[in-house]
Amino acid sequence: MTQKYIQQLKEYAFFRGLSLDEIKTFYPFMELHQAREGEMIIREGDKGNFMFLLLEGEVEISQPLTLPMSPGARDTREKTFIRLTHAHHPFIGEMSLIQPDVPRSANVKAIKPCIIGLFKNSDLETLAEKYPRIGAVIMKNIACKLANDLRTANQNVLKLTTALSIIMD
Repeated sequence: MTQKYIQQLKEYAFFRGLSLDEIKTFYPFMELHQAREGEMIIREGDKGNFMFLLLEGEVEISQPLTLPMSPGARDTREKTFIRLTHAHHPFIGEMSLIQPDVPRSANVKAIKPCIIGLFKNSDLETLAEKYPRIGAVIMKNIACKLANDLRTANQNVLKLTTALSIIMD
């Protein structure tokens, strides 16, 4: 990993609470990957075993608009929830670090050429066993992101039920 990314990693919430030396322990575990414009980095429904840090570029996160009405049916209409650039310092796909056998919940596509830092769930286990403090801090950071995402989802459900109740009245 180049020096360029070393300083950048401090800005990611994934590493909040860790020193630069502790962040450097990730180097042997992180794989750099280039994603072409339009490339699907994560596909909803696939089982995943990694998360990634968006180091350069822009991605779009989307999901189908409706649940499938029959087995094998797929809604091809998608709703884009958010576009993120590396300036947001996002980490994406963290649920697969905790539950690698559970299908992914959204699609992530490169909108512009990207450089991402992949981190596999098996590496998190290895890192946590070797460096328990770092593992604990990382797990706390993942839990904080999931809690914030849950709060947002709860607010969206409340907005949706409010809109439906207005329509039904």
